[in-house]
This record gives sequence, C-alpha cells and structure tokens, in this order.
Amino acid sequence: MKWKEKIKFKILQNTYKNKVFEKFPNEVSGMMRDVDQFLDQSWKAQQEKVIKTKKKRRRVK
Repeated sequence: MKWKEKIKFKILQNTYKNKVFEKFPNEVSGMMRDVDQFLDQSWKAQQEKVIKTKKKRRRVK
C-alpha cells in the first residue's frame, strides 16, 4: 500500500469507529468493560499457572 492509501484507510477507520461509538455508546462501553474483565481474569489465571509451575519445580529438586 502506498502512503496515501494508508492515510485514507486510517481516516476511514477512525470515522467508522467514531460513528459506531456515536450510535451505540452503551454497547461499546459494555464491550470494553467485558474485555477488561476478561483480561483481568486471564491475567490472574496466568499468574496462578506460573505460581503452580514454580512450586512443582521446587518439589522436583
């Protein structure tokens, strides 16, 4: 893609995002809240896995 095409594409993306947010602000904020909750849960799950694997490694030695 040429730089002019990239700029046009980015402008189109931004206007589309703005229009979606203007028409559906509650839905968008709800989705963002759900994504935040999912990321928090997955982060906690990853931390638990790391702790469990560290404990298992200590027992093996």
